[in-house]
Amino acid sequence: VNPENSTKDFEVILFHGASPYGEEHPSMINLALALGNCGIKVYIPKLTKLTKLEITKETIDLILHFYLLIKKNSPQTNIIPAGISFGGGLLLKAMIKKESQKYTPKSILTYGTYFSLETSIDFLLTGKINNEGNEEYVKPNDWGLIVLFHNYLSGIKTGFDTEQMQKVLKLRVENLVSESEKEFEKLPKFQQNILIDIYNSNHTEDIIKMTEEMKKVFKKEMKEVSPSEICNKINFKVFLMHGANDSMVPYTESIKLHKNLNNSLLFLSGLYEHREISTGNSILQKFGELKRMSNFFTKFMDYNEN
Repeated sequence: VNPENSTKDFEVILFHGASPYGEEHPSMINLALALGNCGIKVYIPKLTKLTKLEITKETIDLILHFYLLIKKNSPQTNIIPAGISFGGGLLLKAMIKKESQKYTPKSILTYGTYFSLETSIDFLLTGKINNEGNEEYVKPNDWGLIVLFHNYLSGIKTGFDTEQMQKVLKLRVENLVSESEKEFEKLPKFQQNILIDIYNSNHTEDIIKMTEEMKKVFKKEMKEVSPSEICNKINFKVFLMHGANDSMVPYTESIKLHKNLNNSLLFLSGLYEHREISTGNSILQKFGELKRMSNFFTKFMDYNEN
């Protein structure tokens, strides 16, 4: 998005999350247009692995590549990278790599991102959110376990061949629903039942056992894509936004980031879920949330313009 009359002293790169729609996701486009209407030039790169719903360290390098490409082409311009969901956590990792040190951003913005992939998985298994001793329950988003098993099922021992299950999951995350259903019918009944439990986020004994095995086998890989280990290395300001009703990544992940970062501003909103506006708010509540959100973005704008 390149507004004809750019009125801001900074530009924004929007890095999308794990979604088959990627840079063409309607929410991403609407956000970019909203920023454009405010006079901000916006870039939305395509992150190929995330469009395949693969959470890997390769995306960290790609995010850094895009950021440096735009920054080097406009060295005098304040370039603000922003990451949505998994794109936010990977962005934080990218910005502390050695290659970025000469081009450190003044700030970055994240929405609905995670502190640790491992603790985010714990939420997908239980739905429990613990905030300073206060425990809540939120029904985890069904998409969460699908993404998890798509990424890690191939690397664990289950006692049976999971190749066909992996194929079904791959088609599912590519939004090829009819093809996925055809391949699903080829599976033994017990594997079909496991997939049904994954689709419905049912925390059965088999699901919990396999997930715990994933956390053990892929412990190193999960740390490589989690910002939890590098918060003390981040010296620029981080604006954190998270929906209190998020059912994919709990809002406590952004609270943990806020507590561990040197310089951050946190905004938790009851208005938003992970991908859409929450329907469980009164008009008065929505008005109050919109006012708070406006204050947050005013601080974001002011900080990056001065």
